[in-house]
Amino acid sequence: MPLNTTGVTAFLRTLLTPRDFLPHITIPHFTSLPIPPDPLLHPLGLPPSKRIKALVLDKDNLLTLPYQPSLHPSVTAHLAALKAHYNDAQIVIVSNSSGTASEDPDGREAAALEKETGVKVLRHAEMKPGRGCGREVMEYLKGNGSGVVEGGEVLVVGDRVFTDVVLGNRVGGWSCFVRDGVADLKPSVMVRFERRLVEFLLKRGYKPPNPYAGWKEDGFQ
Repeated sequence: MPLNTTGVTAFLRTLLTPRDFLPHITIPHFTSLPIPPDPLLHPLGLPPSKRIKALVLDKDNLLTLPYQPSLHPSVTAHLAALKAHYNDAQIVIVSNSSGTASEDPDGREAAALEKETGVKVLRHAEMKPGRGCGREVMEYLKGNGSGVVEGGEVLVVGDRVFTDVVLGNRVGGWSCFVRDGVADLKPSVMVRFERRLVEFLLKRGYKPPNPYAGWKEDGFQ
């Protein structure tokens, strides 16, 4: 796969806002994600009157083996349970290998993944976690009947810090880091670096951004 220059640029920019590297919640597996996830987020700042209205899911190593089109058997039941709880407009797959203008220009991989999973795959011009991709995600969710009106109603779920976690924080939403993907692979150098960076920042007192900082029940103050 070609170098994700958008990701590199995003990484350099995020060095100025290091808390964007930090996930709000970390779970061992995709199947560990509660349905709904709200109880995990209320103690972190999700107001009692608010709820997660949309999930943005990664693809590779979360739902499928890397760069493979088939849904991994270990996640089939949990994805079905999520689809039973949320409507079709409230779950979307955002992948850098399927649906991107550079990697999947004709949309064939995205269409195949939609058929396989029954979940919408976003076609997006910019790769995660670029700000352009974030805008595309929010424009889609706000315009498709999901009920989303603000980033704090969105949870991004994935196994990569520099793409999924940063994207969740950049859209003003919540991020869920999945520690172990479906592939039984030794973590790459980049993955190990991501995790060490998160540990480094946490030890120094950094916390992920709170989408509802300053929120009162009658609005932001």
